Amino acid sequence: MKLFLILLTVYIPTGMIWADISVPIRAASGDKVFLTDCDAFPRNDKFLTFKLKGTKDAHLRLLPQKRTTKEPILQIAIAAWNNYRSLINKGSGLSNIVSEYNKWGLLDENQFKDFWISWENGHVQVGTGNLVNVNTFMEWQESCYFAVNDIEISGMHSSVVNWIFPNQATLIPLVIKSPFNEGFFTMNDNCPEFEVIKSKEAKSRSECGMHCESYNTCRGFLFSIHTNTCDLVSDNAVGSVIKTVYKMKS
Repeated sequence: MKLFLILLTVYIPTGMIWADISVPIRAASGDKVFLTDCDAFPRNDKFLTFKLKGTKDAHLRLLPQKRTTKEPILQIAIAAWNNYRSLINKGSGLSNIVSEYNKWGLLDENQFKDFWISWENGHVQVGTGNLVNVNTFMEWQESCYFAVNDIEISGMHSSVVNWIFPNQATLIPLVIKSPFNEGFFTMNDNCPEFEVIKSKEAKSRSECGMHCESYNTCRGFLFSIHTNTCDLVSDNAVGSVIKTVYKMKS
């Protein structure tokens, strides 16, 4: 069984208490940590702020299931390639890079720097600072987005990176846009298998879409004109089987 060190630092300002969670990642030791295991995963928000101190290679995997790295996966690498190249990649490996940013010195081995990521409705963004949606340097709109239920952090090669996650951060709140506001869907033929929350009968795609909009957890549907079957799906990915899904436009 692999053990990893988590340091809990408590600050007590006037009338308030909160704790920062510190996780050192040493790639040479094979360190990998699920944020749900160290209570650093955001419970309700669709963003994460953190501090990094190290030489290179801070990696995050956005995962549809807790404590498992099954597909589908969205990977984020910050300051890879000797503190020069950052990227967003779809799937395991680095064969499907969808966003890239090249700049020397994003990480500093002598001081902590602030970063944030967000993933509301599949709009994956990465930025510097502790204000979400400010100083964005990478972004990607995932058409077949899935609910992110855990994040794995790791390193690569010989990197040593110290991570700090605040339990309570001073942030400008995101403006959350409901996926129902647009009121229409786009067909995507390269989606993972999503959780079916309800099966209905429908005579057309439009009728199936109306069924979807009547369920708060519906984020898309599968429709068969031959059987008039309408399967309403959430954004919880349950498998890597490729499906054609009418996904609610974010």
